[in-house]
Amino acid sequence: MTARSETIEIDIDGEQMTGHFLSPKSKVPGVLFVHGWGGSQERDLERAKGIAGLGCVCLTFDLRGHTGGKGISLSQVTREDNLRDLLAAYDRLLAHPALDTSAIAVVGTSYGGYLAAILTSLRPVRWLALRVPALYRDEQWHTPKRQLDKVDLLDYRSTLVHSANNRSACLLGIHWRRVAGGIGNRRSRAARNDHELPRGVPENPLADAPDHRWRRPFAE
Repeated sequence: MTARSETIEIDIDGEQMTGHFLSPKSKVPGVLFVHGWGGSQERDLERAKGIAGLGCVCLTFDLRGHTGGKGISLSQVTREDNLRDLLAAYDRLLAHPALDTSAIAVVGTSYGGYLAAILTSLRPVRWLALRVPALYRDEQWHTPKRQLDKVDLLDYRSTLVHSANNRSACLLGIHWRRVAGGIGNRRSRAARNDHELPRGVPENPLADAPDHRWRRPFAE
C-alpha cells in the first residue's frame, strides 16, 4: 500500500522539530454493525475489533430503547425509530475522514438484519451480511414493536412470503441481484431473480427459532 507523506513542525520549548506524518494514500472500507432486538453492541465489538485490525473503519452502536438509559424505552420504540437510528449511524460512519465512501458494508443480526435490508433502499451499501435475519409484516410500522401481535407474527412467519409482498424481503432480493450482476461481492452470482436466494444460502437455517424462519423465495 502506498503512503502519503506530510512534513510537519512540532513545537517544544520555543523550538521546532521537523517531522513527517505518513499515512495510507488510499482510504479504507467501512463496516457498520447492527445488533438484534433486545441486544446491544457488546457482541459486535469483538468482531469489529478484529475487522478494524485488518484495515477497516468499524462502527458499532446501541439502538435506542436497548440501553436502559434515558430516552425512549424498549416498550415504546418502533421500527421507524430504530431505522432512523441506523440511518444516523450510517451517516456518522460516512463522515469518517479515513473512509472510502464507495466501500461500506453492513452487518445485521436478527432484527438488525431486517433493518439493514431496508437500509439498502435508503443508503448505498456495497456489502450486506445478515445473521439469522428477522421478518415482520409491513403493516403497523409505527406501532411499538413490543405491541405487535406475536401470534399473528408467528403465523405470518410460518407461511411462504413472496418478496413482492414484503418490503425487507424485496429489498434483500434486489440487493442480491445487484451483487450477482457485479456490484459488490461476486460470490452471490447465483441470484438470478429478486425472489430467489443465491445458491448455497440455506433455505431454513434456524427452523426451530420462530424469529428466524426463511424459505424460498423469502419467508420467516
